[in-house]
Amino acid sequence: MPRDWHPGVTGNSPSRGGILPVVSSAHSPAAPAAPSWADLGLEEEIASIVLPARTLETGQSTGEDVDRLFKAEKELDGLVFTTSGKPTHLLTREHYYAVTGGPFGFTLHQKKPAETAAKAAPLVVAKSAGIRRLTRLALARPRDDQYDPVLVTDEEGSLLGLVTIKQLVQRAAELEVQVAQLSNPLTRLPTSRIVQEWITRGLDEDRTGTLAVTFSDLDRFNELNDVYGLLVGDEMVRRAARVLSEGLARWAPEARLGHTGADHFIVVSPRPLGTDVLRDICTRFDREKIGLFRPDDVQRGYFHATDDRGNRIRVPLTTLSLVVVTSQTLGTERHPAIFSLLAARLRRTAKALTQALGRSAFVAHDDTLEGTC
Repeated sequence: MPRDWHPGVTGNSPSRGGILPVVSSAHSPAAPAAPSWADLGLEEEIASIVLPARTLETGQSTGEDVDRLFKAEKELDGLVFTTSGKPTHLLTREHYYAVTGGPFGFTLHQKKPAETAAKAAPLVVAKSAGIRRLTRLALARPRDDQYDPVLVTDEEGSLLGLVTIKQLVQRAAELEVQVAQLSNPLTRLPTSRIVQEWITRGLDEDRTGTLAVTFSDLDRFNELNDVYGLLVGDEMVRRAARVLSEGLARWAPEARLGHTGADHFIVVSPRPLGTDVLRDICTRFDREKIGLFRPDDVQRGYFHATDDRGNRIRVPLTTLSLVVVTSQTLGTERHPAIFSLLAARLRRTAKALTQALGRSAFVAHDDTLEGTC
């Protein structure tokens, strides 16, 4: 068989959603934030880069007053109008002179309340909004608003300050680099460093002994790479990641999935994944993998490979092994590394089970060892 044969290989990879910042116009209620990279330690709140804003009380200044301010303070780029500390309007220098320009513009606005020349629906976000997601949102505004600063409020809706688009784009780019460095390039899932942080944080918060770490890897993965080639091997890893990611999103949205290298994945969850969840993941992976094998290998249930001694051997179709370890089994040694030590003892059992069954399977380490598929 040619080593570069790659049936059904695509460039798709599982995706992760982005944080939804608490966003509103100045006159609409804020939407609730959704956890994503911020919860994973790979996002940063907008509060970290907020600058002071120059404010005027709504209804207390005229267009003429604003004109004097802008002419006296050449570095002043904009004003935020507030009522009882809450932002209502935004007036940038550029927008003010665009509105009051022309032969009659200033005359029409000089005695009117200054906010009549301002924008009544600026982009307002809570201080917990994520920088990366917010950058995309800010740049998706209409062209006339695209480069306006973003107003930031506290939990009560009172103005904290503003963030310029230059700040936002620059910090988002820095965070994207960090995310790339902490993500597996094949699946774009968080790598070992982040997974260890999840486990450490989970142990600190665990009071009931239910924190669960699930270790997953592909059986006979080296032989698959040797016979079918690295492209098929990479696609098998991507499909495993997609099955795990989609299964967790459906059954255990509070769980977090990481890719710690090669064909190894780790799931960290506040409680053990149920047998229905694990069984669904196993079943779906066994269905998804079929398209990567030659039809005759699928029909036989194995493919041929050569072992280290040059012998031709039969290799079962690649399966997924999962091992679940809970914090209840750690005893007094509540350290992230103990999860790996306990899982290592079970991996042989899991792999023997998948080989005997001919399909993906899992084992769980609790008070007793349980095996099922």
